Amino acid sequence: MEQIRETRGTDILSLISAHRRSIMGFAALAIFVFHKHTAVFTNIRVLGFAEDYLKRIAFLGVDIFLLLSGVGLCYAIRKDKLVTFWLRRLKRVLLPFLITGLIVAITEHWSAKDALGNLTGYYFYTKSMYSFLWYFPAIVSLYLLFPLYHKLLRLSKSPLAFTGIALVLWLLGEMLLVGPMKAANRTEFYGFLNRIPVFLIGVLFGELAHGRRLYVRWPGWVLLALTAVLGLYLAYMTNYQKLQLLVPEPNCCIPNILLAVSLTCLLAKGFDLLSRARAVRWLGRAFDLLGIVSLELYAVQRFVMKTWAGVFPWSKIVALKNLTLFVITVATAAALYWLCRDILALLALPFRKKQA
Repeated sequence: MEQIRETRGTDILSLISAHRRSIMGFAALAIFVFHKHTAVFTNIRVLGFAEDYLKRIAFLGVDIFLLLSGVGLCYAIRKDKLVTFWLRRLKRVLLPFLITGLIVAITEHWSAKDALGNLTGYYFYTKSMYSFLWYFPAIVSLYLLFPLYHKLLRLSKSPLAFTGIALVLWLLGEMLLVGPMKAANRTEFYGFLNRIPVFLIGVLFGELAHGRRLYVRWPGWVLLALTAVLGLYLAYMTNYQKLQLLVPEPNCCIPNILLAVSLTCLLAKGFDLLSRARAVRWLGRAFDLLGIVSLELYAVQRFVMKTWAGVFPWSKIVALKNLTLFVITVATAAALYWLCRDILALLALPFRKKQA
C-alpha cells in the first residue's frame, strides 16, 4: 500500500476530509488575529510590517471556512433527507448566533426593532452587511440554496465544467450589480458576494471526493506552493497598493480564492505530517480542538472584546494581553458550545422518549 501511495502521490481530497477540523481551527485562529490581535512589533520595521500584513490578510480564514463548508455539505446531503439536512445545519448555526445575539442585545440595549433586524438577518440584506455577525446570515443563505445547486451539479456531465460556468455567471452578475450596489450605497456587500466562488469550489471538491481520487505528487505540491505565493502577492497588492482586480472589494476575492484553495491543501498535508510525528502531535490536536468550537469562537469574539478588553491590569504588556484575550475567548466559546449541545439534547429528549 505504501508503495502504491508513493507512486500515485497523495489523495488530497481524502486528506482534506481527514483533517477538516484542524484546518477549521487554523481558520478560526486567523479570524481571531484579524479581529482582535494588537500589534506587538510596532518598533521593529520588518517584524512590524510582517505582523501588520498577516493581520490584514487573516480574514481569509472566512474563505477557508466557506471552502470547507462546501466540502462538508456534499457529504451531509447524501446522508439525510432534505428537511433533515436543513434542520441539522440550521440548528448548528442558529443556536450560537441567537444566544450570543440575545446577550449582546441586552448588554448593548438594542431596541426591539434592532434586535429583530439583526437576529433575523434582515439588516444584513437591507441595512449593512456588518450589522451583526455577518457570517451567520451569509452561511444560512448558502445552506438554503445549496441543495438546488448541488442537484444541478450532480446532473451535469462534468462537475468541473459546470463549476467553471457557474463562476463565469457569478462574475457577470457581479459586474451587472456594480451600478445598483453603488446607488444603494451597499458596495460593502461584495464582502459576501466575493466569497461565493470559494464556496462553489468547496462544493466541487466535496463532489469530486465521492468515488474519485485526486492524487498529488511533488510537482502538484510545488504548484500549490506557487499558488499560495501568488495569492500572498496579490493580497499585498490589493490591501496595500489598492490594486483593482475585476470586482469591487478585490482584496477578498481573487487573492483569497488562491490562498484558501492552496492553503487548505497545504494545511491538510501539514496536519497529516503532524499526526505522524509524536513529538509535535499535540499541535495538530490543539488545532483540532479549536476547530470544534470554531463557530462559537467567531460568535463570541465581539462580545468578549467589548467586555474584557479594557479591564486587563497588564494591558500595557501587549503580548500578554493578546494571549489572555485569546484564552478568555476560547473558554467562552467552549462554554457556548457545551451550552448549545445541552440545549439541543434537551430539545431532542421528547422525541427520543417517543421513539422508545
